[in-house]
Amino acid sequence: MVWNQYPNFTGSQLRDVLTHSAQHFTDDGSRSPESGFGMINADSAIRRANALATNEDLAGIFTNNEFFT
Repeated sequence: MVWNQYPNFTGSQLRDVLTHSAQHFTDDGSRSPESGFGMINADSAIRRANALATNEDLAGIFTNNEFFT
């Protein structure tokens, strides 16, 4: 979905969007062997991608690192 909206994104940008917009299952938002980076949040991913495409500083707003805290 993100790549469809932003086909010029690099693989690194796409990975950044997906990992930083996921709903994490660990306390510190890190990757776990059981659940990886967490569950994809499509709405947050599109918002973060739009922010990245518009203004990289703005993209920091759209993270879910504290979703379950």
